[in-house]
Amino acid sequence: MYSRSLLDNLKRGVLRHFYWFTLIMVLVTGVNRNNIFSLGYLVGAFFFLHHGNDLYLLPVRKILYWWNILLSYNVAVIGLKSVTQMLGCLVLRELQAHACWLVQLLSITCLSKFGDESKRAGNPDPSECSVSADQTGLVWDGVCFVFLLIQRRLFSSYYFARIVDEAKAQTILASR
Repeated sequence: MYSRSLLDNLKRGVLRHFYWFTLIMVLVTGVNRNNIFSLGYLVGAFFFLHHGNDLYLLPVRKILYWWNILLSYNVAVIGLKSVTQMLGCLVLRELQAHACWLVQLLSITCLSKFGDESKRAGNPDPSECSVSADQTGLVWDGVCFVFLLIQRRLFSSYYFARIVDEAKAQTILASR
């Protein structure tokens, strides 16, 4: 594709390579924590990493369909983590006593700006069933959400359709 200016080259570079930065953010979001929600991020990241640059050969509607699934998963995780944190503030002591596996699996804790609720709850042995506060936050999920939204917007742009057409033309020319 013939580019006339530096801005055209910059635009093509962003459209081609921001996809990889977004997948890195999804992968980091999945690796950064050890709970059941991280598994979905890892599966989604490896699914798109498996496709690699061949993703550009798919129709844009199919790309958007798969990307919307990953974006929906991210929104669902943010909602579920919020619910589990509210649940943790209400019944953390009972969950630690009777369902420690669930507390560990979902990283349930109460993040309060007034202090740690598990210390005030009178739990007999908090070291047995505790989750660190940095394992339950929503910061990485929010950062991942922003990157996923930006990439979805890039996938929907007219210029991305031209990048897809260019990738298809290069594949056809390379096979000759």
